[in-house]
Amino acid sequence: MGTWCCGVALVLLCGVFSVRAGELPKRVVSLGGAITEVIFDLGRQDALVGRDMTSMYPPEAMRLPDVGYVRRLSAEGILGLRPDLVIAIGEAGPPGVLRQIEAAGVKVATVPGIHSFDGIIDMIREVAAVLGVKEPGDALVARFDADRRAAEALVGKQGRVKAVYIMSQGPGGLAAAGEGTAADEMLRLSGLENVITGYKGYKPVSAESLIGLAPEVIVTGTRTVGMAGGPEKFVQNPVLSQTPAAKEGRVVVMDDMYLLGFGPRSARAAMELAKAARP
Repeated sequence: MGTWCCGVALVLLCGVFSVRAGELPKRVVSLGGAITEVIFDLGRQDALVGRDMTSMYPPEAMRLPDVGYVRRLSAEGILGLRPDLVIAIGEAGPPGVLRQIEAAGVKVATVPGIHSFDGIIDMIREVAAVLGVKEPGDALVARFDADRRAAEALVGKQGRVKAVYIMSQGPGGLAAAGEGTAADEMLRLSGLENVITGYKGYKPVSAESLIGLAPEVIVTGTRTVGMAGGPEKFVQNPVLSQTPAAKEGRVVVMDDMYLLGFGPRSARAAMELAKAARP
């Protein structure tokens, strides 16, 4: 790698690299919804020339060219935008595509996407360093940290509630979020106890298992509810309909990226979920 790429490695490992004013990137492609949110919050949206499919917030981001789903990218679509910098969340890929972009002479900075409040702070600092905007980065960290403290204070005053996060797996099929998922971590940060234990990732779930686990609240995303045909049809799914949560109408529906994106709005999302999940 060249000198610049070595500098990026320092960003990721030590957080000490900075960009001189004359070297600020002018054409940036953002790969990851949280990354795009951070760039807008840092006031560097003027440099954005492209974004991935998950970058839907703020609404202004939707006006940018879409280079595809963050896990299934093509080098041609990105290189066609003539970027001088690509900032990618850790899950972006396939890895070979990012290597192709680097081989074409474009600088690539990969920022780990860690599902935690501390991980969000690290991401903000790393993106700010790569873009050469340290002071706006420090200000954004301070705002997020204030939101985090407010969320932790709210959750600390409330009792835990048994919950499950449900995601669509196509027509009629539902999966529940297990350990190691963004949904599992967001339930925890909101003071909710995930009833799904013993496996990682998302797996199909049966009515029998959910009835036995007896979740008090069902949490899901707007995309899943939309695929079901609306909130009423969603809770009528036989997998859910006999749970205490469905019978009592305790279903929380939130925007998928707002709830699970782990970006600058995540502490506020945790507070919103914490309040909505309780009577």
